[in-house]
Amino acid sequence: KQEIRMKFSSKKDILTKGIVELTCSEGLKVLPPGVDDPNQDDSDAWLDKCSISLDACGLDSNQHIKTLVKSDAIQAHAHGAAPKAVQTLQANVSTSFHHALYKQVTEGDEPESPPMKNTLQARVTTLIRPALTMNQTEAFPLSKGIVMISVSVLCNTPTPFFIKEWNVHFPPPLALVNGAKNEEDSNEVLRNHSVVEGQEICFAFTCRRMGSQEKSDASNNTGGNGDLDGKPNLCVILRDDQGKTFRQVLPLDLQSFYEQIHIEDEYSGMNKATAELKCSLEEGIVGAPVHFTYDLDVSLISPSMLSKRSIHEDKNTDQLPLLYSIHCDEIYWILGGKVRGTVQTQPQPGNKIGAKVSLHFIGIPTRSGTLKNFPEITLYYAPPPSSSEESLSNTSSSPMSITVHCHVPDSFMSLSFKNHMALAAPA
Repeated sequence: KQEIRMKFSSKKDILTKGIVELTCSEGLKVLPPGVDDPNQDDSDAWLDKCSISLDACGLDSNQHIKTLVKSDAIQAHAHGAAPKAVQTLQANVSTSFHHALYKQVTEGDEPESPPMKNTLQARVTTLIRPALTMNQTEAFPLSKGIVMISVSVLCNTPTPFFIKEWNVHFPPPLALVNGAKNEEDSNEVLRNHSVVEGQEICFAFTCRRMGSQEKSDASNNTGGNGDLDGKPNLCVILRDDQGKTFRQVLPLDLQSFYEQIHIEDEYSGMNKATAELKCSLEEGIVGAPVHFTYDLDVSLISPSMLSKRSIHEDKNTDQLPLLYSIHCDEIYWILGGKVRGTVQTQPQPGNKIGAKVSLHFIGIPTRSGTLKNFPEITLYYAPPPSSSEESLSNTSSSPMSITVHCHVPDSFMSLSFKNHMALAAPA
């Protein structure tokens, strides 16, 4: 169902009488003005055509007509056949009127004359889509715990509308940051912005991931916009040039992103490790090797995590190896030694738990001064041997990384050469 509005203006004429005839195309029905909207769609109140009388009026007078139309389901045409014609509502306005100077002329010796007649025609195409339709929804993780949600919608109305206000709902574990309470809304520029047919409107919402206790409290008090309670949705209120508002609720397709968050939360308690970096020297000369040791503690990583990954991937694989990689910006250090390898998480002789490992490597300072940047370590599980490149591009089957909390020295004093002695000999 859609509301149709028609505005008639007498301008510089004097209207004596008029009639508006509304004619529907095939598959369209009209409800005459003043008739209550029936609950049954097959009610006799819906007509193929109807007539509406216009009141007599003077100069520069406006008359507004509002009515409802409803459309039958639009069925797909057969292959090779021409598509069904667009549904339209035709309006024919027949009026009888006098010119604005008619009264002045008839007050003299001129006899009265019959009114002039005119016929006006207008046509409007009914919408086969809602006023706003969802175009795209994307989630972009920013800093730790902060997520940017980008939403774009398309306008399908031939008549311009204004965006009056909006409201977005994200179920746990996401909580809105911008526009919440006293936070500034980055979409404020869209308020009272005019949108026309074919225009794309983009919203951006900054969210944060809730903590475990906050997520539990929010789940017990789940709320939303009513239409899609419990699911992410965007409610937009449009306003036309006459001040009437229209409310539309659009679902946000964030299912894959919420599934990713669920997997990360499931592994969060057993997906952490600590690493302490020890340096053999507190100061050294640029270009001179410095011995480093990373004491790695992986006791918080549960072996059951690997079997859970196998369940999610529908694979009966053995325990996947835990790999490490040590890296650093080369403007501070050049690394040498074994900076990539496998962490032995299985019980080893002399280490019954197999949770603590020492990794040795060499770093060469490349600049003088006080260095506060040190090599960092990354832990991750190797992909299953049968994983293809296409499957690795999928988030659900990509190697699960480990959160590593690193403790590094405060600083390292890198000294420059004061003098250099060398002996040259013929080759």
